[in-house]
Amino acid sequence: MNGFESLGYDSDGFREGGRGSLESADAAESSQRYLRLAEVNPASYAGATEFPAAVLSVREKHIRGTGQAAEGRENMAESDHYVADTGDEMEIEAQATARGVSVNEVSVDSSVANAI
Repeated sequence: MNGFESLGYDSDGFREGGRGSLESADAAESSQRYLRLAEVNPASYAGATEFPAAVLSVREKHIRGTGQAAEGRENMAESDHYVADTGDEMEIEAQATARGVSVNEVSVDSSVANAI
């Protein structure tokens, strides 16, 4: 292999990062589902509407936030896997090119050398 066993690219770190991002996305989606189940009954607060309304408002904000977090982590995972795949392809092509390179000896035309 002309001394080239590897050109130093390691896609495992990107793939591991992608797996971690997908796990985070799953956790965010799980949290979002849990938040959707939370119900606030204004009657439980002696008819006070402000507190339950505030709780519901915050709940909706967190539902949107966890949805955005899940989407962002899924995008990060997709990018990590794309980088890993692209890097693997580039390393394969680079190794093939490196294996195909041969050093040719060029004979020197003595007349040219003498003229210099």
